[in-house]
Amino acid sequence: MRLYHFTSSAHALSNIENQRIKIAEIKDLNDPFDLRAPKLKSAKHRTKWSEWREEVGRKFGMVCFAPHWRNVTMWSHYADKHRGICLGFDVADSKVRRADYDQKRPELDLSKPLALADLDPIMYRKSTDWEYEEEYRLWAELNHPVAIGNRQLYFEPFGDELKLAEVIVGPLCEVTRADIDRLLKHYQFKPVLLKARLAFNSFTIVTQRLGLK
Repeated sequence: MRLYHFTSSAHALSNIENQRIKIAEIKDLNDPFDLRAPKLKSAKHRTKWSEWREEVGRKFGMVCFAPHWRNVTMWSHYADKHRGICLGFDVADSKVRRADYDQKRPELDLSKPLALADLDPIMYRKSTDWEYEEEYRLWAELNHPVAIGNRQLYFEPFGDELKLAEVIVGPLCEVTRADIDRLLKHYQFKPVLLKARLAFNSFTIVTQRLGLK
């Protein structure tokens, strides 16, 4: 399926050049309830769950996508206030799943062994406050850290199950076609390059018909 990832122009250009996308670590997610969704019965169980969450966070992270690139709020929140770039990917259906939005927190009994089916709702549950994102989530293992500055970061490589198909330059972004073309020299199949703009007659984001210059 075609899915979209919003980010800053600097990160997008780095992703394109290195043919990879950053994996978000659980400790850095902007929703503090992520993997804290279950309704637990006691302080003991809450402590146990917190320890489990930390353990998972050392092994796995996620890449988040949206099903559309025209969402004004997504450009504002995740693409540097429309100065960033949205990357469109063809993602294998088996690698992603849409988040489940609900105001009810699922109950979980930690007094008995957990089955995978017990954890499944927790891995994708978010409150309805986040429903506008229509998030699709790709869980990825944290392997092969890359030192960037004083941090160790993790990346998911582009490949057959994660193909870069579109690059949409934001309405207020100053990145040019030449800036992107020079990064695509090693691509066998080059993505479509688009320029987004603010619509003239509605509160939406549309394609600039003159194209990316």
